[in-house]
Amino acid sequence: QKEGITNGKWKIFQGLRYHHQASLARLPSGALFASWQAAEDTEGEPGQEIRLAVSRDGVKAWKTSWTLNVTRAAGGAQWSPVPHVDASGKLHIFYTESEGDCRRKAKPKPKWAPGGSIKITTCLDQEPTPQSQWSEPRTIYGIEEDSWIPKMLSNHLIVLKTGEWVLPFWRENTLLAKASWPDSKEHCRTKDNPAGQKYTNTAIPYASLLVSTDGGTTWASRGKLHDAAYPDEGDWSLATKTTWLIENSVVQLSNGDLRMYFRTSAGFIYDAISKDLGYTWTEPVPTAIQNPDSKSQVIRLEPDGPLLLAFNDHKRTVLTDGNGTSTKLPNKCLTHLSLALSEDDGETWRRIGVLRGGTAPGLRFHYPYMLQMGCKVLVAYSKFYVTGFKYQENDRELGIRAVHVHI
Repeated sequence: QKEGITNGKWKIFQGLRYHHQASLARLPSGALFASWQAAEDTEGEPGQEIRLAVSRDGVKAWKTSWTLNVTRAAGGAQWSPVPHVDASGKLHIFYTESEGDCRRKAKPKPKWAPGGSIKITTCLDQEPTPQSQWSEPRTIYGIEEDSWIPKMLSNHLIVLKTGEWVLPFWRENTLLAKASWPDSKEHCRTKDNPAGQKYTNTAIPYASLLVSTDGGTTWASRGKLHDAAYPDEGDWSLATKTTWLIENSVVQLSNGDLRMYFRTSAGFIYDAISKDLGYTWTEPVPTAIQNPDSKSQVIRLEPDGPLLLAFNDHKRTVLTDGNGTSTKLPNKCLTHLSLALSEDDGETWRRIGVLRGGTAPGLRFHYPYMLQMGCKVLVAYSKFYVTGFKYQENDRELGIRAVHVHI
């Protein structure tokens, strides 16, 4: 059953057309909490903010949304909120904020490169409302670390059997327009060189974990997973074609090991295993799950149930049905938002259903985020058209959507 979060009642838009990267949490009272990034028109605009919403009457009652009320830099951008309710019932929000000079020229406004410093803030009230107070944001991993490269979040925090908090993140090249810089390379200007005479283009992107052993007070990066080889590339060489490893999702396996899943450009979701709680990892390899270079998420169903995967089930330009018939997809379309189960800790997967499956040029159903509610799972996702493609101003299906399914 589909329900809107950013739509249904127009006032929830608050004059913002861009809504993306939703995340979910269950509050101690049983109410549902949602957060996402929003901007006037497009991603990365100065002033991009985090929006919050609460439903106290099931998934249908998303009546309004409001801005996360925290101190922020003027003209900056906030990204990818990840909520976590700890054992005491406190609601924390992890997010990233643009810093330094990771911007590029664009019309009508400059655009921030995705990510920045990873920060945390905590709701100081029993439950969040538009009037709630939040703690002063605290940086737990700054953009200046690892040679000034933006950090990104996408998926949920897990608590290990040891009690450690584990938050997956990655360091991403800034995706700035290379031609707009004097040396035609991707980079950020450092904070102490605002004139742009020195650049940091030596930063290496890789996926990792942020781990806290004291309930969120202190944090340390654990593990490094660099770009991985495409399938069937053979032994590594200078000519090996590689894929990025981003938007990682982590689960703890029945034997205590960790398994991490990655978005890649290679046509498949990749995974890697750690036998020492994230310090070292096996070489990331492709799973049997096809994927068009889009975000996925893996969770373990409680208590001690199978793994559940939400993902776009197709290659970048081709959709193959259950009978093996392939159909070319419209340009830049992401569809067949699907669920799959694994009852052997991720060794094999069984597809159990398609949540959304429409197609049109530039249309995307993507960026799933799951929350278990007993025998149901709520899946939030984004629906919109890529910039430059058809956009229906009165389409109330656009924005942050949610579907709940019985498992």
